[in-house]
Amino acid sequence: LYDHRMFQIVAKYDAEIILMHNGNGNRDEPVVEEMLTSLLAQAHQAKIAGIPSNKIWLDPGIGFAKTRNEEAEVMARLDELVATEYPVLLATSRKRFTKEMMGYDTTPVE
Repeated sequence: LYDHRMFQIVAKYDAEIILMHNGNGNRDEPVVEEMLTSLLAQAHQAKIAGIPSNKIWLDPGIGFAKTRNEEAEVMARLDELVATEYPVLLATSRKRFTKEMMGYDTTPVE
C-alpha cells in the first residue's frame, strides 16, 4: 500500500479494501512466501486501523513484478492464500497469461 492513510479512510467510511501483492521483483525468499508475508502484514495494519477482516480482500497480483514461472507457482499454491481468513480476489490483467496457463491454442475458430 503506497499511502497508509488509506486504511483510516476505508475504516472511516466502512468500505472494503483490496490489498495487492506487487513487490519489486528482487526476492529474498520464494514468491509465495513473500506474497503471503507482505499481504498478511498489510492486512494486519488494516485491522489495526479498524477495518474488519471480512472487508479486507487479498489479491496475489498476477501480472505484477513476477516472472511467468512465479505466476504459475502462485496459481499452483493459491490454496495457501485462500486458507487465510480473508476473501481473495484473483484478477489477471493480461489475457496472454490465461492462454499460456491453459497450454494450448486459444485462437477462436470460425
